[in-house]
Amino acid sequence: SSTTLSQKTDSMSNGYLLAKVNSTSSVNRYIYYNFGNPDMHIPFSYMATVGYVTAFPTDNITVKTSTSENKFYYQVTCNRDPDKADTAYIDDMRFEWFPVGRTSGLPLDPVTGIEYNGCFKFEQNRLGSKTWYQVSVNAPELNQALGENKNVAVNVAADYTVTVYVNGVQILQTDAVKQWRIDNNAVDDIYINEWRLVFPNGNGGNNPPNIYFDNAYAKVDGSALKGN
Repeated sequence: SSTTLSQKTDSMSNGYLLAKVNSTSSVNRYIYYNFGNPDMHIPFSYMATVGYVTAFPTDNITVKTSTSENKFYYQVTCNRDPDKADTAYIDDMRFEWFPVGRTSGLPLDPVTGIEYNGCFKFEQNRLGSKTWYQVSVNAPELNQALGENKNVAVNVAADYTVTVYVNGVQILQTDAVKQWRIDNNAVDDIYINEWRLVFPNGNGGNNPPNIYFDNAYAKVDGSALKGN
């Protein structure tokens, strides 16, 4: 109810979905797919073609009392393994990126203090206490001009190695989840609940950007999606 979706056709007769926030109170909204499969778990790969059609945001978005960065992000909400052998588990995994840098500069990695335009992050849930872990990257492939749509693909392999590709180019590979599992002696699988593309509202809730969305895929056979 807070997202407007329209079917469109581009100049090459390619159909796509045009999306924008339809809210005067939310700083962002999302397109989502709930898989509804209680047996689905890692490995998991997913991708989509995304971009801005109008109203490129150039800084943080503020709507009423809420503020968000001018970014896209893929969010995967995770279900807990029914066995529940582990005390700590991962309940949220995201890849975030800034198609355009903020006028006030890009964000800084919380550990290194270095600017980044993309990051993979995941949330640890330990008896209700939650902690985020982040791996940052500054990759020119994530830069997008207005009207420039890019294929962004994220893969979580069977061994929990994470790779991110943009238009066939690998921009990130990390064993952060794999190492977290080793450090926590994790034996439970990570189950997949829902996938989302989250996108920003307009500043003050006005003139929200129109978002291009197409070619959404997910795979669970362990093979990688590379966005090409």
